[in-house]
Amino acid sequence: TITPGFFEEVFLLEIEFDKKKKSIQFNGGDFHDGMALVSKKVGDYTDSSNAVTLSGEQFKYGFINWYGKLVIPYKFDYVSGFSDGKAIIRQGNKFGAIDYNGRTIIKPKFELMGNFGDGLAPIYQDSLWGYCDSRGGISLQPQYDEAHPFY
Repeated sequence: TITPGFFEEVFLLEIEFDKKKKSIQFNGGDFHDGMALVSKKVGDYTDSSNAVTLSGEQFKYGFINWYGKLVIPYKFDYVSGFSDGKAIIRQGNKFGAIDYNGRTIIKPKFELMGNFGDGLAPIYQDSLWGYCDSRGGISLQPQYDEAHPFY
């Protein structure tokens, strides 16, 4: 059973109304395959390079289920929504994938990675795109300038 308190806390309180623009912004993630990505602020960062200083908030990401229960802890630097039973994650500067239980099924090793479709995901290595399978093996060698989810 879904409790009304969850929706009040997660959905209603996370909606911001901009009176000047007359718009509403939802800060949470969309539900895909019964899971939604959520974030938690873990600190602030400052990065200075080439005479430019960037600063902002640092977040970690995880997933909740329909009942509002945190089922995958806040431990990833980035996550995508689930597609084809897998979510793309970033840890440090590399991308990989997890399953519904939060288990790493592809260790973060790719420069970039797109969502899965029909068992394959686009991957970016050495300035070119290719595709990997659900275990991280290369199915189509990186050779393309552009790639999209495989359907």
